[in-house]
Amino acid sequence: MNRIFFSIVLCFFAATVAGQEVIVPLAGNPELQGRDNKKAFSQKDEDNLLLPFFDDFYQDRVYPDESKWDGYDGFQNQDFAVFPITQGVLTLDALDELGRIHSNALPGPSNWISDIVTSKAIRLDSVFSPNPIALHTSDSLYFSFFYQPGGGLGPHPFNDIGTPPESQDSLVLEFLAPGFSDTTWIEIDTVINGVSQTITVVDKIEEAWDYVWSSEGMVLDSLILETDEGYYFKQVMIPITDEERYFHKDFRFRFSNYVSLSSDVHASWQSNADMWNIDYVYLDKDRTINEQSVKDLAFANKAGTMLSKYHSMPFNQYKENYVFEMVDSVENKITNLDTESYNMIYKYRITNEQGGLVYEYNGGSFIINPYAENGYSSHIPFAKPPAQFIFPISNADSAEFLVSHFLSSDENLPFKGNDTISFTQKFHNYYAYDNGTPENGYGVDGDENGMVAIQFSLNKADTLRGINLYFNEILDPSSDQSFYLTVWNHGDRKPGSIIYEQYELRPEPVDYRNNYHTFILDEPVIINQTNFPNLIFYVGWQKDNDDEILNIGYDRSRDSRARTFYHVNGIWYNSLQSGSVMIRPLLGKTLPYNTGIEQIDQKAQISVFPNPVSGEKLYITSGDDFHQGEITIYNSTGTIILQQNYTPEIVVGHLPSGLYIIRFTDNKGLISTSKFVISK
Repeated sequence: MNRIFFSIVLCFFAATVAGQEVIVPLAGNPELQGRDNKKAFSQKDEDNLLLPFFDDFYQDRVYPDESKWDGYDGFQNQDFAVFPITQGVLTLDALDELGRIHSNALPGPSNWISDIVTSKAIRLDSVFSPNPIALHTSDSLYFSFFYQPGGGLGPHPFNDIGTPPESQDSLVLEFLAPGFSDTTWIEIDTVINGVSQTITVVDKIEEAWDYVWSSEGMVLDSLILETDEGYYFKQVMIPITDEERYFHKDFRFRFSNYVSLSSDVHASWQSNADMWNIDYVYLDKDRTINEQSVKDLAFANKAGTMLSKYHSMPFNQYKENYVFEMVDSVENKITNLDTESYNMIYKYRITNEQGGLVYEYNGGSFIINPYAENGYSSHIPFAKPPAQFIFPISNADSAEFLVSHFLSSDENLPFKGNDTISFTQKFHNYYAYDNGTPENGYGVDGDENGMVAIQFSLNKADTLRGINLYFNEILDPSSDQSFYLTVWNHGDRKPGSIIYEQYELRPEPVDYRNNYHTFILDEPVIINQTNFPNLIFYVGWQKDNDDEILNIGYDRSRDSRARTFYHVNGIWYNSLQSGSVMIRPLLGKTLPYNTGIEQIDQKAQISVFPNPVSGEKLYITSGDDFHQGEITIYNSTGTIILQQNYTPEIVVGHLPSGLYIIRFTDNKGLISTSKFVISK
C-alpha cells in the first residue's frame, strides 16, 4: 500500500511547479509504544469464553480487549475508519505491537504477514444458559464481521486516511481446530547398531489453523460497489458446520494481514502500509445467512472539541475571547443498525475536573430510522445540537472539562457501550489543530530548501517558548534529516519575515515513544503587535539542503489547509490537502527541562573554527564560561560519529569531507548546536 507515492507523483506532475506537498502513510504509532511483548496464550479451561462472542471496538483504548483477545497486535481506534458502522474499529497494518514498523518488514514488492489478531479460547462444545446443552450443527452457528480496506475515497490520495492495500496484499481469517495438528517431518542421517541409516522423525507439531476466508487488497470505492445496504463496510457471514473440527471447548479464530512496502527511492516515504479496518465481530447460535441487521443504536463518531478553530488552546488565550472561540453546534453521527425504528433520547453534559456539572443539553426524544434506509440521523437536535454555553473562567493557568454525549431508549437493546462517547477538552499551554492521532505523514518534496509554515493567531500578546513536532518513523532511520525550526510573522495573506530560526536534527526513533518531540527555543520569542501584526504568527520548518521530506504526522480529523502554507521554488502556496500538520506551539511561562525541574533561562553559546576545516583539529569557543559537559558529532545522515567529554579542541582530520553537526550539552542540561564542514 505504501506505493501510494507513485499516485502522488502522477497527480502532481500536472502542477505548474516542480515542488509539491507530499502525503505518505503513517509510520509508527506512539500510542502503541511502550509495551514489552505480546501476551502468550495462557487461558485456563474455566476462563474460556462462552457464547455469544461480540466486540465492536467502541472503547477508547489502543489494544483489543484483553478479556476477548490474546496479544497486542491490532490498533483499536476511533480515527481510521471512513463512515464507520459505529464508533471504533480494529485496524491491521504494517506496525508491530509497539507501534513501530515490523522488524521483519522489507521493501516491496514482496509481501509478508504483519498483524495477527487472535481471539481467546471459546466454548463451542456447549452452551450453559438457561441449561447446559451440547452444541450441534443444527444450532445454526454463524461467525460474522464487517471489514473495510483503509485509504479513504476517490482515485487520488488527497483525502486518504492511511492508504489502501494493493491487490497482492490481503486480509485473512482462520479458525483453530482444537485436537487436530499440522505435523512437520524431517529426514536425518543417523547410525543404528553400527549401520548408517536415514530415518524420518517429527520436527514439530502445531495446532491446525484452517484457512476460512480472505479478501485481496482494493480501494474503498471498489468495496462499496459490492455492498447491498449502502455501508462503507462489507459484512461477511460464515456458517460453522464442521462439528468434528470446531465444536470444541478451545475454539479460536484469528485475523491476519499480508503487507508489502514500496521499493522506494525516498527512504522517508517508506512507512506504514496496507491497512484494514474490522468491526462488529459476532459469533453466536440461532443465526441465519440472511441476517443483515443488529439491534443496536449507537454513535458512529468520535466525540470532538467544543472549540471552533482549534482542537486545544491555552486557557489564558481562551479567556481573552471565549465567545468567539466556541463552536456554534456539535456534529454527531447517530446510527440505527436494526431494520426497525426506535424512539431515542439524546443529551450531552459538561463537567469540570472535580465532576461538578457545568452545562447540560437535552435534545429530547425522536424516532431514529434504520441506517440502511436513511443513513445517519439528520434530526438537528441530535445531529447538530447547539453549543450555547462557555467554559467557566477562572484564574487558573490551565483547565480540563469532560464532554459526554448520551443516547438512551425504553427498549431493552442487547448491545451497550457505544451509546456513550466522551471527550476531554484541554486548556493547557499549547495550540493544536490536530487531535493527537496521525493518519498520514506530511512533507514537501522537489525543493531541497522547501519550507512549511502553520498559522496561529493570539487573542493577546504572549511568549513562544517551544514547539512540539510529531515525527513519523521511517523504515530506514539512517536517513534522518537536519532542518531549521522556524518562526515567521504575518505578511500579505501568507508567512512574512523570518523572526527566529534554530538548527535541529530529526530526533532518534527512541524519542518517538513520547508522541511529540519538544524543541525548547534557545531564545523565547515575544508575540506582540510590534513584530507580529494582528498577533498572527507561523511556526514550521525549513529543509536543510535535503531531498528527503521531513515526514511529520498529519491528522485528517480537521481541515486546516487555509492555515497551512508550503514554500517551493521561491513561492508560498496554500495547502491543497485536507487535514492538519501535527505541530504545536508552546506559549506562556518558562518551560521545564526534560527533568521537569530546572528552568530554561539561558543559552549555552557555542561556536567552532576554522569552518570549513581542512586540517586535523576543530576548535570550540563559547561566550559562556563552561568546561563540563559532553560533545557529540553527527554526520549528515544523523549518525553519531564521535561522543566524548568536552575539550576545547577535537581531532577531526580522520573524518571524510562533508557536512557535520556538533552538539554540546553542559552539566546543567543546556544544549547548543552548530554546523561545520570538512573540506579536504
